[in-house]
Amino acid sequence: MRVNDDPYVNNVERKIIESIAKGKTNREIATEIGRSEATVRNYIYILFQRFGCKNRTELAMLFLEKFGKK
Repeated sequence: MRVNDDPYVNNVERKIIESIAKGKTNREIATEIGRSEATVRNYIYILFQRFGCKNRTELAMLFLEKFGKK
């Protein structure tokens, strides 16, 4: 199962999580998805709250462990 198979993660959130896992900055992510840095920060904050993560590393690890390629 991959990140995009999770019913709680939409396509934009999936791209953000995958970009975080690749080590990209908010600015790089914003450029990639065509949104502002502030919007990316908001998405990340919402994802932290939804999945109980405290930082980007926890979020990336959660999704790589749970939904990464097997």
